[in-house]
Amino acid sequence: MIKSEGNLMAGMQLYVPFALLAVGLGWVASSGSIPAAAVLAGLVAGVIMLLNPVFLLWAVLFGGLVASGVAMLYAPQLQLIRWGVAFASAALIGIALMGRLSGGRLAAKNPVSPIAWMLLALFVVATLAGFASRQSLPQLVVGLKSYFQVAGIFVALTMIVWPRKVIDALPPLMLGVAILQLPFVLQQYVVLVPRRMGYGEGIVPYDIVAGTFGASEFGGGANAVLSAFMLIVVAVLLALWNNKALSTAKLAVLALPLMVPIFVNESKVSLLYLMVIVGVIFKNEILVRPGRAILSGTFIAGILAGLLVAYSAFYADDAQSVGDLVAGTVEQNFSSDVGHGEFYLNRWSALAYWSAEHSIRRPADFLIGHGTRASREGGGGLDAGNTLASRRYPAMGIGITGASALLWETGFFGLSLVLGMFMVAFRTAGILRERYRHDAYRSGLFSGLQAGVAILTLSLFHKSFFVFDIGYQTIIMLLFGFLVCYLNLSEEVTPTR
Repeated sequence: MIKSEGNLMAGMQLYVPFALLAVGLGWVASSGSIPAAAVLAGLVAGVIMLLNPVFLLWAVLFGGLVASGVAMLYAPQLQLIRWGVAFASAALIGIALMGRLSGGRLAAKNPVSPIAWMLLALFVVATLAGFASRQSLPQLVVGLKSYFQVAGIFVALTMIVWPRKVIDALPPLMLGVAILQLPFVLQQYVVLVPRRMGYGEGIVPYDIVAGTFGASEFGGGANAVLSAFMLIVVAVLLALWNNKALSTAKLAVLALPLMVPIFVNESKVSLLYLMVIVGVIFKNEILVRPGRAILSGTFIAGILAGLLVAYSAFYADDAQSVGDLVAGTVEQNFSSDVGHGEFYLNRWSALAYWSAEHSIRRPADFLIGHGTRASREGGGGLDAGNTLASRRYPAMGIGITGASALLWETGFFGLSLVLGMFMVAFRTAGILRERYRHDAYRSGLFSGLQAGVAILTLSLFHKSFFVFDIGYQTIIMLLFGFLVCYLNLSEEVTPTR
């Protein structure tokens, strides 16, 4: 009798959720609502993934690097998928923290990374800034979500003990995502760019060439994020070749196609990124491998020359030569009386203007800022048209870069914490590069990733993606998490090549 009652209870436990699922599926089928179907499918998938953290991690990575940006451009009605990615990321944090507190077998026993403490401190600063600026609770939640929507990637990678094959699969994953960009870039360049040529109203046609990182047909796009990501992957390939872990033929087959998006999406900051790659990867190699360093430098110099010619010939509106392009770019970004695009400020003057508007005499504004999203102008959301930038500094462009946006929103403390995270990540990559110096593959991998950290640091002073863009943030959290996770592994080195 007891056994039959147990079987009955087990049957009911299975029956109830499946019955509710059947009701939900029936409602979706009758409504014909695509968003509702997506939400229900996400709930079902979420329950399944919660039972397997590996699946959940892959889902968050796929959502941040691919699904969110694809939905933004090709299916705007499904843009709520970003909230699904954020909830899945939060679930990763919950799993990691519960495991850490309970001391379970999956909980990493290593000390908490300084990056984690700085990320937590940034959360505290952003929260205090919101309360000090009297943001409503919904506005505060949305703002914090914008900053930390995929922080679960970093927390999970550093606080959960993952199978070694999962960690070692992350670099090939980055290469796979980079290759995936190519068909999207082709479609955007061939189909969408010509369509945008006649839109006018300040719309730059080539901004839409952003791969899977998101764009708007009638607005801007994350083409700079695409360029940064592709060049990080190219930097790793170049470093592997420099360490003789990759043949010249394979380097050409893999790296040259990945450079194509850089040539067609008019992201001029790529020129600086290429210089950074050379400086970081070969700063310690010129004496050890002078021949390869010279060859690599020649290769990069050829790409730089090609980019300059392509941008000046096909994309620049007023430039008649490479010199005109360079001079115009410098003026647009560093002049004290020339704004960037339609803004009054440019990337340099935005920092100077923050300094002019703040002082230690108003310590709260100076140290912790005016709250998340304070530097945003236009757009949607609960605070559309009611942010500090919209009310007091319209069309100024106070949040034109990540650095200036962080200063206005989280103050001196916030920007210092973010720069501190990048410094620790850069140093960590250098430590790993030296730890695995006798392993051609891993030493090259971490040399390339160190250049990647430098590229992302520079990007803070180029675009404001750090404070809201899910694709950009996914790249950062994945890179930081991978470096810290590998640092926590056993220092015993087993060559992989």
